[in-house]
Amino acid sequence: MRSLYNLLLILLLPLFLVIAAVRAKRQTGSWGPVRGRLGLVSVQSGDNVFWVHASSVGEMQAAVPLVKALAAGYPEARLIVTSFTASGMQRARAAFGETVEIAPLPYDLPLFNRLFLERVRPRVLIVMETEVWPNLFRQAAARDIPVLLVSARMTEKSARRYARISRLVRDALAAVRYVGAQSARDGERFRSLGVPRERVTVSGNLKFDIPESAETREQGQALRGLLFAGAQVLVAASTRVGEDEIVLDAFRQVRRRHPDARLVIVPRHPERGAAIVALAREAGFSVAQRSVDEPAALADVHVIDTIGELNAFYAAADACFVGGSLVPVGGHNLLEPASLGIPIVTGTHHFATPDIFREMREAEAIMVARDAASLAHAWNELLDDPVLRDELGQTARAIVERNRGALAAVMRDLQPFLPAA
Repeated sequence: MRSLYNLLLILLLPLFLVIAAVRAKRQTGSWGPVRGRLGLVSVQSGDNVFWVHASSVGEMQAAVPLVKALAAGYPEARLIVTSFTASGMQRARAAFGETVEIAPLPYDLPLFNRLFLERVRPRVLIVMETEVWPNLFRQAAARDIPVLLVSARMTEKSARRYARISRLVRDALAAVRYVGAQSARDGERFRSLGVPRERVTVSGNLKFDIPESAETREQGQALRGLLFAGAQVLVAASTRVGEDEIVLDAFRQVRRRHPDARLVIVPRHPERGAAIVALAREAGFSVAQRSVDEPAALADVHVIDTIGELNAFYAAADACFVGGSLVPVGGHNLLEPASLGIPIVTGTHHFATPDIFREMREAEAIMVARDAASLAHAWNELLDDPVLRDELGQTARAIVERNRGALAAVMRDLQPFLPAA
């Protein structure tokens, strides 16, 4: 099974490299560190290197408090953070600046992993959420590098998919020394795939440990004054292909009742910014595109095609929509606006994080839309009723507060694998 896996990766490698370069160009404006995909990273090695890997933007956002806690708790350690996507690395740079080293994750072939591990020489590998890399995990174990899965989730769909290649997955997971699962169901699914019971614990979801930030709220208030001049503000966050048209249609309906309302669209992939601008203009709206620094104060629609500003725009909003949910992508992070007490509307497709969606829906902490008409109806209800906005936002925020604590649990669980602080 492993030989077939490696053969497929070798055959597909040229295509992967082209795709990685093109995506990096679209997302960051450069062709990206293709050498890094081959394990040829330009980082300093050392005797006390902690390696944290987060696949993309969402996982990187969840990793931020963990990386900062590691830096504070282990000041003698050096931290390297990797991501599989260019946008994930861009988010890491925005979050950490020069305080950590940032690199792409090499493709999972033995030679590339060996080159990376020989250059970096990590003391530990901490992997966020759901990633299983057979060759990397095996080589790390051979070097006695603990592989630790943190805030680990395993959906029913993912478990079924991994079960089809169970021999390969079981071999990879045999190298994992710790699984800090988000929930009991996640933990059971990891056990069903071969992780020994004693290596699995339920430590919670790091996404709940969003740091309280007065600065974010201040940024939001500044944006309201600078860009929106007292108008009511709707934010459509992490939108995916096929959702922007629905959001714009809903906003057109909202404007019939609230003609001064403003819409902010923050696409999941910033490189789609120009396409969304074109859609909004075709729909008859005046548009400001953040990345080109256009005059923005009077625009109907603001397209935020930059990295790292979403939370500030959430803090500026009267209500929001969380995307990846009107199309079958799986839904994106409901907890960021919830932590700020912003009332949330979202779609029905939240199979990527079903437990969070279920808890928030059962608590009536969110409103659920299925199309443009129901999204417009929900937004109109919220803009009409400040008491409803406050109740919805505070109910969602209470769920975040109730579920905090994963960071402390994870830091406690990691201690046996790390040097004395």
